[in-house]
Amino acid sequence: RVTIEAELFGIVLALRIIADTPDVVEAAICLDNQSAITRTHVPRAKPGQLITTAIHLAFNELRASRPGFALTVSWIPGHEGFDGNEIADKHAKLAA
Repeated sequence: RVTIEAELFGIVLALRIIADTPDVVEAAICLDNQSAITRTHVPRAKPGQLITTAIHLAFNELRASRPGFALTVSWIPGHEGFDGNEIADKHAKLAA
């Protein structure tokens, strides 16, 4: 559960970074946790619901302020040839 919540919090942080970068109208967020990705598409009463609500609010604010804004959330295999993935996992767990 902590890992999923950490991944979800990472999405919130990524959306904040995107919001602070005014010229971005298309972005991709890559995660190595399929459950976290599913949780963003199917919000329901589970642990981490507050975080998924924050994700949807941040995304909707971006879409409202940037016509044509497009976001892709994708799965990538964890720890397989992606520089910095272990460091990112460590920071995500610390943030949760």
